[in-house]
Amino acid sequence: MNKCIWGLSLGLVGALVFADVASANSARLIVRGGSVSIKRSGWSGFSRAGNGSHLSGSDLIRPASGANAQLQCPSGRSVPLAANSTVSVNSKCGSSRGAVRNIEHLQPLLIGARPATAEADRPYLMTPNASISLTATPWLQWNALPNATQYTVTLKNLESGEVVWSLPSSTAMMPYPAQAEPLAVETPYQLLVAAESRSGTRQSESEPIVFRPDPFLLEELEQIAQINTESPNLRVLEQLDLLLDPGLPNGGYVGEAIALLQQQIQQQPSPMLTKRLGDVYLASGFYGRAEKAYQAVAAATGPTTTLAVNTGDDCFDLNGNCVQFADVELWLGSQVALAQLSYQENATDGAIAHLETTLGVAAQICDQTWVEGIAKMLTQWNAMSPALPQSCAAVQ
Repeated sequence: MNKCIWGLSLGLVGALVFADVASANSARLIVRGGSVSIKRSGWSGFSRAGNGSHLSGSDLIRPASGANAQLQCPSGRSVPLAANSTVSVNSKCGSSRGAVRNIEHLQPLLIGARPATAEADRPYLMTPNASISLTATPWLQWNALPNATQYTVTLKNLESGEVVWSLPSSTAMMPYPAQAEPLAVETPYQLLVAAESRSGTRQSESEPIVFRPDPFLLEELEQIAQINTESPNLRVLEQLDLLLDPGLPNGGYVGEAIALLQQQIQQQPSPMLTKRLGDVYLASGFYGRAEKAYQAVAAATGPTTTLAVNTGDDCFDLNGNCVQFADVELWLGSQVALAQLSYQENATDGAIAHLETTLGVAAQICDQTWVEGIAKMLTQWNAMSPALPQSCAAVQ
C-alpha cells in the first residue's frame, strides 16, 4: 500500500454564529435534577419536559418530588421552582407579554459551507479547528478518508523544527497522547496525517496551531463544572454557551465544543446532547456527521421507538406508543434538521415529505409553535401544508 500524506487545514469557511434558540420573549426551563412536567394549552394532562424546553406564558409547570429546577424568564431573571407544586410561567415571570414563546426558535438551523479541503477529498481538521487551541492537550479529529485503513498523526514544533510525537491511529480521531509533551504556550505547531491507501503520495501543510489559554474563559468553564457536579448534561450545555459565544476569537471554540459533546455522549448517551452535536456539525459544514447525529436522535426518541416509555410521568399515546414530550420535542427537532439538510442537498421532494410527516406529529400533540414553524418552512419551500388531525393525542 502507498502512503498518502495530507496536512490538516485549519479554520472554517466563513464565520459561524451559534445563536441561542430562545428569543427575547421566551421563558426557558432549567432542570438540574429530578423530573419536571409541563402542560400546554390543549393538552389533557402533564408530560415530562426536557432541560432547556421553551415555555409560553400560559404553560403550567409541575416539578416532581425531589426535583431541582428553575425558570429562566425573558428578562434573564432565574426563579426557583418548588417541588410538588404547580405554577404557570406567567405567575413566575411577571407578565404574559414577557413570557410568551416566540416562533423565532423554529427558524432554520445555520448550515455552514463545506470545507474546501473536503471537496478535494482531503482530511480537514475538525478539532482543534482554528489557529488557536484553548487547551494544551486538544482532542484531535479529522475527516475520514473512504479508502484509508490506518492513519499516522505527527505533531511538529515549527519553532524548533523538531517532531514532538508521531503515532498511529485506526480511526479519524484520537485524544492527545497522554505520554506526550503538552503544547507550550504561544509556540506554533503543525499537524500532519499520513493515510495508508491505494492512491499516490500528496503532501501539504496545515496552518500553525498556537496554544493560547484564555484564563477567564477557563475559569468560567471550571466554575460551571463545580456547580453542576450532579448534572453533567446541564454542565455541558452551559459550557457550550461559553465555548460557542460568537464574540470569542474565531467565532468561538467550535473544536473544543465538538470534543466536549463527544466525550460526554460516550460517557452517558444523551439524545439531547447528540442533537446539539448535530447542530454544531451542520453549522461547520460536516453534513454527513450531522445527518448521522440527527438519525440517532430520531431513532432514540421517535413516536415509534420502544425507548420512549413511560417512566412515571404522563405521556402521549402516539401510534400505540407512550411518548413523553421531552422525547417527542427532540424527535421533531431532529426531523426538521434532516429536512433542512435534504433541502440543502437539493433533495427537495424528500425534504418536503419529511416536513409533512413531522407536521402531522406536531399537530397530534397540539404544539402550535411547532405546527406554525413547520408550516412556515413548507410555505417558504413553495409546498402546501397537508391536512392536519382534528383532535390532539390524549395524554395518558
